[in-house]
Amino acid sequence: MIKNVALLLLCVVMGTQGLFAQEGHHEEETTEHGRHTLALYTGFTHNAGSYFSHETKEKSTGRWVPTIGLDYFYNLCKKLDVGMMADMELEEYYVDGEHNEREYERTNALALIAVGKYEFTESFGIIFGSGVEFEFKKDIETETLWVSKLGIEYEVHINNGWAIAPSIIYDYKYSEDLSFSAFSYGFSIGKRF
Repeated sequence: MIKNVALLLLCVVMGTQGLFAQEGHHEEETTEHGRHTLALYTGFTHNAGSYFSHETKEKSTGRWVPTIGLDYFYNLCKKLDVGMMADMELEEYYVDGEHNEREYERTNALALIAVGKYEFTESFGIIFGSGVEFEFKKDIETETLWVSKLGIEYEVHINNGWAIAPSIIYDYKYSEDLSFSAFSYGFSIGKRF
């Protein structure tokens, strides 16, 4: 799976090499409303193989947890943005380790991801990036995870630089002892300035 994500990212990067040479200026909306975008995200994340404390792992296919986030993007050229996505899962759940019998508790996990966004059209784009996920807990050993992110987004421009963007995102979370997949769906409300 990691090889597939890496191959897809390589294809996107290679496909954008000629983009910088061809772009002489930004479209009117970018210059009119600025190059920065700040957005609030809300949605749900399905963590495969996770379960709540009152369940057993044998009967669990994963859990949906509410997720909120804050996204920042900087527009490099007409079709390419770079930025950061900070997402927080608002739930406590458990995941089993791959190489041991240990049960890992995940509580209000916060993911900080450096991302790129390539826009195929004015509204449709692909999001890709990587970063870390960690927790703020005292007295309990926590597991920091590396995260690879890949998703699609459809941005609906409203007015005066405002937009609503529904998205579907796949995250692969991994560390030395733990790895699992997560799917997110939700939408963000953002303002270009």
